[in-house]
Amino acid sequence: MRNSANGFKFPERSLRDFYSILFRHKWKVTIFFLAVVTTVTVGTFLTTEIYKAEAKLLLRIGRENVSLDPTATTGQVISIGQSRESEINSELEILKSRELAEKVVDALGPKSFLEMPDESILDPAAPMGPAQEGLRGLRRIFGWPGSRLQEFLIAAGIVTPLSDRERAVILLTKNLTIETQKNSNILFLSYEDRSPELAQTVLGKLIAFYNDKHITTHRTAGSYDFFDTQADQLRGQVATAENELSVLKSKTGVSSLEEHKKILMSRIGALQTEGEGNQAALAISRAKVKDFNEKLASISPTVVTQETKGTGNQGADLMRARLYELQIKEQDLLSRYSEDSRPVQEIRRQIAEAQALLAKEEPTRTQVTTGINTTHQQLNLDLIKEMGTLSSLEAKSRVLKT
Repeated sequence: MRNSANGFKFPERSLRDFYSILFRHKWKVTIFFLAVVTTVTVGTFLTTEIYKAEAKLLLRIGRENVSLDPTATTGQVISIGQSRESEINSELEILKSRELAEKVVDALGPKSFLEMPDESILDPAAPMGPAQEGLRGLRRIFGWPGSRLQEFLIAAGIVTPLSDRERAVILLTKNLTIETQKNSNILFLSYEDRSPELAQTVLGKLIAFYNDKHITTHRTAGSYDFFDTQADQLRGQVATAENELSVLKSKTGVSSLEEHKKILMSRIGALQTEGEGNQAALAISRAKVKDFNEKLASISPTVVTQETKGTGNQGADLMRARLYELQIKEQDLLSRYSEDSRPVQEIRRQIAEAQALLAKEEPTRTQVTTGINTTHQQLNLDLIKEMGTLSSLEAKSRVLKT
């Protein structure tokens, strides 16, 4: 027991008292529990599944940000800077635009967005189990009051009637989510729908139409006409070149350029091989000419063919006979003149000169006979022959180089 403020005593509460209360209302608790579980279970099965498709777009600097207008004239260029954040915001607005949503709805049809997925997306011929048939029937039954209420509000003038296309566009815009992160160039796209195939298809169509819109938005006015004109000019140049090629084929008699190319390549290869062989022969010929010149410089053009030793010196013999005559004449002059006389002195001077010359002469001589050196002669002939070969090789080398 516990006392209250005015002295009244309350009985103590125990766990047994709590259990007694539960058992007293056990049917109410059981019915409430079963009602909640049943409601949640039925609501779970009757609620349409929602599928979510996601995609990411990377925005990077393209040619629309860095290139000049091809139709613009040259001159002073003023660069107008644009922040990356403003570019991303511009692309976000394009993706969220009603124009893209209408294009997606027109491409897929409004019924794809308004009908149940098992009525518009699933293959009618695909087999369905009893559970799926039952769920589809229940969903139609529980969805009927909502559709009837919408029709009643429209008939009463409370709600403005909308076309199927308009409702599909509103539904697409509502289920589409486009986000971006700070300091990031990536856009995150997501779309929720009762059909996974439709969610994926809607995102694919939206991205495709966005790419076309992006190109159209950033395309410079007049650039198409400019490139179209350039293409026409290039086509004219190609046609002219083809005509010139046809005329050249007729003049040269070449029917196939590939075959003619193979022939030319074969000839070029043969000329290169011949040129390499000619250079090798030219080097050999120059080496031979140099060797012949060195040998000719070291070999005498003549050679001793015969040498005879011990033959008499005719000059010495004549000088000795002359000396003998002078000595006889000296004796004759001494018999008539004195030794100091002028004739005697003159004859003695002549005798002294004759004796001096005789002393220089050898008593015998060696007789040498010379002739042409055949080795020198053959080397000279080989040199002349090799010089001719060298001249022909040099002339051939000049022709091959041209």
